[in-house]
Amino acid sequence: MTFVQFKNWIDSGLILRGFNLTDKLIQTLFAELDPHKKGYLTAVDWENAFGGYSIGNQIKGELQECLCSSFISVFEAFNYFRDQEANSKEITKFGLKTGLDLLLPKRFSQIDHGKIWESLAGDKNTVTLEQFSKFFGVNGYRGPRNVKGRPSSLSR
Repeated sequence: MTFVQFKNWIDSGLILRGFNLTDKLIQTLFAELDPHKKGYLTAVDWENAFGGYSIGNQIKGELQECLCSSFISVFEAFNYFRDQEANSKEITKFGLKTGLDLLLPKRFSQIDHGKIWESLAGDKNTVTLEQFSKFFGVNGYRGPRNVKGRPSSLSR
């Protein structure tokens, strides 16, 4: 893939959407992906640059960081996602989606929501505090509560 093909590929779709890259930044990115300065990219160049990348791990890390900075404990985060009107003791798929959309507006697609739910709940219809803690509680929590939107049951 030459630079012109690379630039056209970026410009033609949703690739790197939201980054608002200038031509100079696109050239710099291309140069970083072409470490041997051949003037074109090969499949090996892509593999070397992105071979260890996992979108699932990226999303999970992003969610963990968001939860760490938004809640003072795993329990508070869990309560935020519970269906408050149904007085549920567990998280439903709807509750998770609603909470994620409030915390990170327009960040995740419907497909992303499905993948997050599948990673968290597997084939179950609800998520318990224990499951939630195992999935999101790896890094611990820090920071003040700065959540907008739906209050947890603890703040009522």
